[in-house]
Amino acid sequence: MPTSIRAAILAETESAHVENYVRAAAAATGVEQVGMVDPAGAWLALGNQLAPGRFHGFRSVPDLLARGRPDLAIVSYAADRSPPAIAAALEAGCHVLAEKPACTRPADFARLARTADSKHRHLLLALAHRAHPLVRQARELVRQGAIGRPYAAHLHFIADQTRLRDPAYARSWFASRARGFGGFLAWLSIHYLDLLQFLTSGRYREASAMIRNANRMPFDVEDSVAATFAMADGLVASLHGGYYLDRGYQAALLLWGSGGWLRLALRGAMRRVLEWRRYQGEGPAESAEMEGPDAYALLVQAEVDAIARNAPPPASSGECLHLLETLAAAYRAAAEGKTQRI
Repeated sequence: MPTSIRAAILAETESAHVENYVRAAAAATGVEQVGMVDPAGAWLALGNQLAPGRFHGFRSVPDLLARGRPDLAIVSYAADRSPPAIAAALEAGCHVLAEKPACTRPADFARLARTADSKHRHLLLALAHRAHPLVRQARELVRQGAIGRPYAAHLHFIADQTRLRDPAYARSWFASRARGFGGFLAWLSIHYLDLLQFLTSGRYREASAMIRNANRMPFDVEDSVAATFAMADGLVASLHGGYYLDRGYQAALLLWGSGGWLRLALRGAMRRVLEWRRYQGEGPAESAEMEGPDAYALLVQAEVDAIARNAPPPASSGECLHLLETLAAAYRAAAEGKTQRI
């Protein structure tokens, strides 16, 4: 069992969160080398400024995969270009952490998941909040029955509208349904939909949704979404998301159960805080608060540790596929005007 691993970051001009991944790989314990194809050199320079000697440049992705021999490939490509890059990394024997949504159709991810499973390799989306200590604590509270049987949840994730007025955004894959799976729902709401399935270990079974372009920009993807979901165990959830602010984020998850409630707030002006209250007794709500590392740094470290210890990844390929199928069902519901089974 290796005590350290080799990593690669596969990225291109349109990639998202590359700086986060470079910083995460530089900070990660147990990473001995990071390979990149970076003709401009800026990402490599940042990496070696943060972790001197750890980052190495390669001529091409095939060259990186062949000579760099990475154990982990962090793939951040536009959604429509991700599947071939992920497939190449899997064929080279890499575990893969992929920027979401990593495909434009769940069927494409399903094929990649079958490849990963056949090769005994991890394939997970960059669901960054899964490794956050407050999220892990909330999951343990739910598992221990601190709030009883979960009944219902409300999720909201609000981001800035300013980005929509950037001409570069209009040209990017984020503004194209054909290239990006969808809009706000697939890009940002996915994080809190995953949080709910992670906290409850549940699976979505029905979805209904309305999606709109509230900012009236000339895009064919939504910037506003209101949706409802039902899970297999009977839990019902509402979700609201959109690009409404001038800057920053507002986001929270509230979960109510037979014996209590909890609230997670991880982004934006609100404190990063977990609050919960048991209905037994008269005591006030309990809380935990922290300011910690970047969520992507926590996720990358969790995946590095999983590979080094031959342990399960922070998210399984099956969980990630289910999340993509849930998104697809919500888009069908919005298009057809009726609830969809998942």
